[in-house]
Amino acid sequence: MSSLKLLVLDVETAPHRVFSWGLWNQTIGPDQVEEPGYCLCVAAKWAGRPGLMYRVIRRRAQDKPDIRALRWIRDLITEADGVIHYNGTKFDMPTLQREMLEAGLKPPAPPQEVDLLTTVRKKFRFASNSLAFVAKRLRLGKKHPHKGMSLWIRCMVGDPKAWKAMERYNRQDVVLTERLYDKVLPWIPKHPNAGLVGYGGRPKHDDPNRPTCPRCAGVTLNRIGKIRTKTAEYQRYQCYRCGFWSRDRKSCLAKDAAKRVLSS
Repeated sequence: MSSLKLLVLDVETAPHRVFSWGLWNQTIGPDQVEEPGYCLCVAAKWAGRPGLMYRVIRRRAQDKPDIRALRWIRDLITEADGVIHYNGTKFDMPTLQREMLEAGLKPPAPPQEVDLLTTVRKKFRFASNSLAFVAKRLRLGKKHPHKGMSLWIRCMVGDPKAWKAMERYNRQDVVLTERLYDKVLPWIPKHPNAGLVGYGGRPKHDDPNRPTCPRCAGVTLNRIGKIRTKTAEYQRYQCYRCGFWSRDRKSCLAKDAAKRVLSS
């Protein structure tokens, strides 16, 4: 387990309440929105560490958002070295930030975001990119079952049973997101550098010449071939633990040899 503090989070929101003259292929204008959607709840946990956290932001439609819960998730985001989510770049994070803005809160520290949906779309070709489908294909588990839109509507009126089901649903999404993160870790194109902080709570090893995996901070790396650019050559590694490919920062060409290499 890397010493990076990576926060896995998932947000559940209420739907917009709108007026409409039909059911199919409707264009809803702003003046048809009776009540915009809002954040119902958020679940989060530190990747690789026990304990799953959960807070309700707004229990009923007429309630004001819980400022303490918003401060809580804001402070967690600020504390994190990175935030892991599924479609969170376009949904979860903007939703939370809008709630913070409307509540008059200052923003969290800008996080390094790891959106697993981006990795799934870019690196693989699943029949569906939904979290439920991908998790099932990879045998990571299932989403918590529910009865569809009625669950969200019942939560909006404060139904206690619906809220218990919503909490289980929200928590399970975080569990699946973390399991998917562990599965696709070596495939993630952009990720905080775990090699800078070390592994398993211990500081980075003292030998500056010993390579460290930038994904999981593992120190057992296999030297496999070279990476060549137009003017330089770098030693290539594959991590024994997670399988991520990396390379040296400095070229392995001698300085005098590097000077003789002409770029095209």
